[in-house]
Amino acid sequence: MPPRCYSDLLRDWAECDLTEDSFDTATQLLARILVFSLAKLTLETNVAEDAQDVGAFYDQKAAQAAAQEGLILVVPADGKGVSPDASGGMTWSASTGT
Repeated sequence: MPPRCYSDLLRDWAECDLTEDSFDTATQLLARILVFSLAKLTLETNVAEDAQDVGAFYDQKAAQAAAQEGLILVVPADGKGVSPDASGGMTWSASTGT
């Protein structure tokens, strides 16, 4: 356990919610799930401590070289612009969105 006695799982849940909501909302959500409440200062302290590791995390892995990147295939979920061709394959047509 970390020195402050809050598990990594609890910290992860709190910080995951904090990416979308306020400290107050995260505190209320955790209280509802865990049936005990944490002080808002606890969440603020945990986030501040964990934020110190962000720089080291990004420094440990170099960006992928552009030559190694692959093509991106985008397929619309509604199937528009995709039609069967004479050979039994699929033909893709670009759509202008109009």
